[in-house]
Amino acid sequence: MSKKLIVVSGALAFLALVGAGVWYLQVSKPTTTVHNNVSTTNDTVVVATYSATLSYQQGDVRVSQDDADWVKVETDAVLHEGDGVKTGENSKAIIELENGDVVRLGNLTEISFVYTNEIAVSILQKIGQTYHRVVKSQSRVYQVVSSFGSAQAIGTAFDVNVTDLSMDVNVVESTVKVKSSEEEEQIGEGKSAKLAKNATVPEVSDINSETLKNEWYAWNKEEDQKKQLDLGVLDPESTTNTSTDDEEADETPAATPTLTLSVAEETKALKLTWELTNGTAPQGFKLVRSESENPVFPGNDYQYVSSGDARTYSWEMQDGKAYHFRVCVYNGSACTVYSNDVTKTAPKEEVKEEEEETPTYTGPNLSVKAEESGVGLWWQDKSTVPGFKYYKVVRSETNSDLKYPDDSYIAVKNKGEENYRDTTAAKNTKYYYRICAVGDQVWCGQVGEVTAVTTNDVPKAVTLSATYASGAVTLTWTKSTESDFKYYKIVWSKVDATPTYPEDGYVTWLPLTTLTYTDEGEIGGSRDSVADFSTGTHYYSVCVVDQVDQVACSNTKTVKNGVVQ
Repeated sequence: MSKKLIVVSGALAFLALVGAGVWYLQVSKPTTTVHNNVSTTNDTVVVATYSATLSYQQGDVRVSQDDADWVKVETDAVLHEGDGVKTGENSKAIIELENGDVVRLGNLTEISFVYTNEIAVSILQKIGQTYHRVVKSQSRVYQVVSSFGSAQAIGTAFDVNVTDLSMDVNVVESTVKVKSSEEEEQIGEGKSAKLAKNATVPEVSDINSETLKNEWYAWNKEEDQKKQLDLGVLDPESTTNTSTDDEEADETPAATPTLTLSVAEETKALKLTWELTNGTAPQGFKLVRSESENPVFPGNDYQYVSSGDARTYSWEMQDGKAYHFRVCVYNGSACTVYSNDVTKTAPKEEVKEEEEETPTYTGPNLSVKAEESGVGLWWQDKSTVPGFKYYKVVRSETNSDLKYPDDSYIAVKNKGEENYRDTTAAKNTKYYYRICAVGDQVWCGQVGEVTAVTTNDVPKAVTLSATYASGAVTLTWTKSTESDFKYYKIVWSKVDATPTYPEDGYVTWLPLTTLTYTDEGEIGGSRDSVADFSTGTHYYSVCVVDQVDQVACSNTKTVKNGVVQ
């Protein structure tokens, strides 16, 4: 079964931005634990990537997908690994990942998702301010990286502000690990770390309590309260130490907004009428219903009224059931104020028995074609799957009856994107493809079978040289000329005189423009203990890997008792 590799080609551009002196994620080969949606093939960790949703936007919010131009998209647009998001003046956005992680963007902010998968979520922040609520996990890394350093979540909530001069990290709740070019430090709740330009160590201090009262933190506090999350230092009763410049100012509470709802029966609908007092609804209203008392959004059936001036809505229903109704003020991501609960029975339509039909749906109609540039897929979807969300492009080398979610997928596409080119298909390999429309139910079309004819020669090997000094081995190699280069794998072994990848694992991986690496013997990659190069024999090679995972390894360099052979 094939899944998308953790290390995507977009990570190369990310590493080039961060530079050799900044901490970046290295995913090591697992030794004992493999999670439910993680599998291993030939000792290489493979996972399916998370998607993300632009759940809220205000002002000028733009998205770049597949390195395309920045464009505006609709709220609830689906984002993927490698996509970028930026905000303009007086703008903000909320992005929610499939696993529950949340990123909130302030104005004039730009980020890109380098990794979004089961093992790692890594976000490159170029400029601006972000707030992160991270689902706690013992097996997944969540980090934010800039040109000044990185912040890795140990707990659940922290804030990152990147300017032209520094990266400032404020820990709102639990703990964060920050790292500059030379030093790593773990800071706790209520602490702030500054990673300044040209500085080698983080500057740690208490968060200024006055800072926590500004509009940015007030918004994030409000969002966290909606989800009943631990507020950390944003809780006024928190005992965490923060610094104070002045005494707290008196605050006069605003009048509480209220909603009053009534429901009346119409011929084929129920008419909802409401009044809003002491408040406004610039993002409109959500009308919710349930057979149980006090329905909520999200969670129950709803209708969306986008106009903040609206005060009535006719909800068509003819099932004769008794429902509870409420209306709420919608802020773009959740409800802030709810009305009273009203119970009303819907009118019942008399339907002739012969007219009753069980709705049926068909999956997308798929066409596949093997070409030198990859396997092309095109489909038509004339079905009306209720609650449609997206298409899953499912691929297998062995299962001719593949389907989602039982089998892995290689891409996610929206309505209007009914085509995909699989450039990772290996030449002379037979594949099965299927397009599944995902909504309230999953409907998969017919299976397409094809043997790939992708023109992709094995990469040419590079030439490796080595030196030893001060207990470390420095490797230098010629630059690869591979057109679809993915990365270099630095391979080390104490037993194999001609080490190769993936058979002998790897110490680290590097982008195309990096042509030297100094190995100080630290633990990393497939190396599970510190290496001492002054004794014993150590073998090295540098392997070139292309986009379809074809490998070519260099000549071997041997270091014996601290001497390069």
